[in-house]
Amino acid sequence: MDASRIRQKISLLRGQRAKLEKLASSPTEMMDGYWTVRYIKCGKPGCKCADSEGHGPYYYISRSKSGNTQLEYVKGERLKKERLCKKWQQYNRWISDISKYNRQIESL
Repeated sequence: MDASRIRQKISLLRGQRAKLEKLASSPTEMMDGYWTVRYIKCGKPGCKCADSEGHGPYYYISRSKSGNTQLEYVKGERLKKERLCKKWQQYNRWISDISKYNRQIESL
């Protein structure tokens, strides 16, 4: 690839990275963790859950602490907590993509 094409590619990557940096730096309320929906099978003989996906849905926020995944059961304000967790997930995708653009720029 010639120098002109490399400069064009770097310019394009920097533009994409700048858009994500602007989004990621905008202050917004969010909750760290990933929104998880689970269905549970109770194991009781004759229970309807044995032939279906299980009891539920039950809502959890999944977080990693010291290398272990911890689930926090969501009791109230489910919709608000789900929205805040989804914002956190989007934020993490932006940060991951910014890192990807940085690696691509450095490789050029």
